[in-house]
Amino acid sequence: MIVYQLTSGTIEHTDVKGGSHLFVRASATQIGRFLDAQQTFRRHLWVPSPGAPVLMGAPTSPAANAAPRRRSGNARNVIGTSLPIYIDLSAASEGHLAILGMTKMGKTTLAARLANRLAATRAVVILDLTGEYVGKRGLPKYVGHEQLEAPGLSVWEILPGELPADKLLKFMRRILAELATPEYQKGDPFPRTLIIDEAHQFIPEPAGIGFNAPGVMNHTKSGY
Repeated sequence: MIVYQLTSGTIEHTDVKGGSHLFVRASATQIGRFLDAQQTFRRHLWVPSPGAPVLMGAPTSPAANAAPRRRSGNARNVIGTSLPIYIDLSAASEGHLAILGMTKMGKTTLAARLANRLAATRAVVILDLTGEYVGKRGLPKYVGHEQLEAPGLSVWEILPGELPADKLLKFMRRILAELATPEYQKGDPFPRTLIIDEAHQFIPEPAGIGFNAPGVMNHTKSGY
C-alpha cells in the first residue's frame, strides 16, 4: 500500500443533456510505502496505475513484531493510520532543524516533544518569548550555566522590554566563552541543543530593521 496525503480538492459541476454531474478532483502528495523492518517510508518511484483503488484513512498498522527505530523519536502517526513518523534525533541535534507551519498546527508541541526526548542525553535550552513552555507546559526555568553541564531541559525567558537579538547574542557569547570553547580545546565537548522559539524575533531579517538599529548585530563590532 502506498500512502498519500491529500493537499487540495475541488468539486466541478458539468451540465449535460438531460441532467448534470458533479465531479470531485483531488490532489495528493505521496508519503511513500511503509517498510515494517526499517520503520520508515520509502518513495514509490512511479505514478499510480489508472483505476487503482483509493482508500480514505485506511487503518494501516506496522507489523506487531516491528521494533522502534533506535536513536529516533516518534513524533506522531500519519493522520488516519497508526503508522509512526520518526525523526532522526542525531541528525536533528548535530545540525540545524527548522519547524515550519501555520498557527495552531502543532509547532510548539513538536518542539517540546523533541526537547524532552533530547534532554535524556544532552543539555537542552529553549529560548522563549511567549511564556508558553513554563507557564502552560510547566517546564523548568533556566537559572544558570550549571544546567548546561548535565543532561536536562530548561527554558530561558526574555523579560518584558529586553531586546531578544541582543540577549541572544550575549547568551551565546557566554556559553562559547565559559563552556563550549574550553571543552572543545580539551577535546571533550559536552552535547547541548538550543531551541529558539519564534526564531524571527531573536534573529530578525536585516531588511526589516534599520542599520545599527537596536537588535542589529554589527559585523564589524561583533567580530563575526
